[in-house]
Amino acid sequence: DGGALLDEQGRLTAGQGGAIEVAGNAVHGIDGATLQAHGLTDGGSLSLGAERVQIGGIDQGDGALRLSEDHFQQGGFARHEVNGLQRLSVADGARHTARVSQRELAQGASARPSGSPLDSVAPVVLKDPTLRPAVTLALSAGDAAAGTGELRVGQGARVEVDPGSRIGLTARNAIDIQGEVAARGGRIDVTLDRSGGFVSGSPDTNTLWLGSNARLDASGIAQTFSNDQGRTEGRVLQGGTVNLTARTGYVVAEQGAQVNVSGSAPVTVVSAGASGQRTESVAGSGGQVNLFAEEGILFDGSFVAQGGSSDQQGGSLSVTLSKNARLEGQTGFDAVARTMVLANTVAPATAGLSPGDAVPLVGEERARLGTNALEAAGFEQLRFASRDGIVLADGLVLGDASASGLREITLDAARIESTGRSSLRADAVRLGNNDASNRGRLGTEGTSATAGELNVEGRLVELAGNLRLQGMGRSEFTGTEAVRVAGVTRTDAQGRLEHTATVESTGDLLLRGGVVAPTTYATTTLRATGR
Repeated sequence: DGGALLDEQGRLTAGQGGAIEVAGNAVHGIDGATLQAHGLTDGGSLSLGAERVQIGGIDQGDGALRLSEDHFQQGGFARHEVNGLQRLSVADGARHTARVSQRELAQGASARPSGSPLDSVAPVVLKDPTLRPAVTLALSAGDAAAGTGELRVGQGARVEVDPGSRIGLTARNAIDIQGEVAARGGRIDVTLDRSGGFVSGSPDTNTLWLGSNARLDASGIAQTFSNDQGRTEGRVLQGGTVNLTARTGYVVAEQGAQVNVSGSAPVTVVSAGASGQRTESVAGSGGQVNLFAEEGILFDGSFVAQGGSSDQQGGSLSVTLSKNARLEGQTGFDAVARTMVLANTVAPATAGLSPGDAVPLVGEERARLGTNALEAAGFEQLRFASRDGIVLADGLVLGDASASGLREITLDAARIESTGRSSLRADAVRLGNNDASNRGRLGTEGTSATAGELNVEGRLVELAGNLRLQGMGRSEFTGTEAVRVAGVTRTDAQGRLEHTATVESTGDLLLRGGVVAPTTYATTTLRATGR
C-alpha cells in the first residue's frame, strides 16, 4: 500500500500504491491470496499471466488460472492487467465490475501513536461513485513466440468499470464478444493484432467478432448529488470512445450487436445564481467510434450516437479500410486493391456465419456500409478512409437523412468513384488523399465507365492531395463560403519536401463557391483530360 506524510504545517502528501506482478504457465490460488496496493488517492497495479485464464464461472479442471467475479473489486488496484498466453475467457453469465477501493484517514489519525495498526489510521473504504478514481481493466490473450491468443466474452457475461474508466481487450488470433462490455462515459479499446511473432491459422479466420447479443456501452451518464445547500455536485459525462481495431484480419458484427456512445440524458442542475439558486437542464453530447480493419469489414450491427438532448451534438464515426504492406513490387501479399463501398442501404452479410468461420470477402470490395443507418444513429461527423478506393453506389444521398444535417463528411482515398448519381451534403465536405504513405498514387484502379454523376454541397468544400475522381461524367462541387484545393506535404524522389495537390477527373469538373482557390503555398493541378 502507498503511505502518506503529514508535515508540520498539516499538509498531507499521499503516496501511490505500488505494483504487483505474478506470471507463469501455471498460476493458482490468486483468489485466496492477499494482494493489495491501496493509496489515499492513487491505487497501484496488478498484472497476472498464465497459459489459460478463466474469469468467473465454475472450475473446468483444465488448469486455468481462475478469477472470481469480485476479483477486480479487491486490493485497491487502479490498473488490472490479465493475460492468457493461449486463451482468456470470461465465462457465460459472469458479471464483473472493476472499481477502486482506497485508504482514507480516520478522524484523529494525526494523534495516533507510532506503531498503530494501519487500519486504525487509514481504513479501507469504497467511496461514492462520484468520488472514486478511474480504473483501467486490460484483458489480453497472446504469446507472440507460440502464435497463440484467443479472447472470448461469453453469452450473458458483463464486464464493467466505473464511469469515466477504460476497458482494453486485446488478442492475436481471435476476439469473440458475445456479452456486454461497459465503460460509460469512458473508453473501450478492442484490438486484434498478430502482426509480429509467429503466425498460425488462416488469415480469413483472424477476426474481431461481435455476436448478436454483444453490447459495447460507452454512453454518457450523469453522476450528480445534492449537497447540504441543495446545490448539485458531481459531473455529467459525455458519450465516450469505442475503438474497434483489427490491425490484422477483419471486423465482423452480426445483426443485433450494438455500439453505444450516446450522450447522457438531461439532468436538473441547481447552482448558485446572482439572485439565489439557478436551475438548468444539462445533458451530454455523443461520443466517438473508430473502426479500423486491415483486411475487411462485415458490419451488420448498429450504433447509437445521439446527443443527450436536442441542443447537444451527435457523435463522430471514423471507418478505415487499410491494406498493410501491399506496396508495388512487394511479394508475398495480395496485390488486389482494397475498396470501400458506401450505399444508402446494404443487405445483411453475416447471416449463417459463426466465430471461427472464414470471412467470405474476396476481390476488391472489402467493406460495404449503409449510410442511412449511420445518420439515423445520430452521428454528425462521418469519416471514411480506404487506401485504394471509395465507391459511391448509384443513388447514394449522404447528408439528407439526418434531422439536423451533418457537420462534416470526409472521404479519404486515392480514388473516389461514383457508379451512378450520388450526392454529399454537409456543413463541411472534404474529399482527398491524405495517407502519408499513399500520396504519390492516383488510384487508377476501378471502372473505366464515365456514366456517373457526383454533386457535393457544403459551406466549405475541400479537395486535397493526389486524388482521382473516377467513373463520373460530371462532378460538381459547390461551397457557399469556399471551395479550396488543399496541398498535402510529401517528400519527392530527391528527398525534398513539396506541398502539392493533383485532382484528376475522368469527366467534367465544376467548382463553384464564394471563393475558389488553393490553400497557402500549395502547388495545385486540376486535370480533366479530354473533357
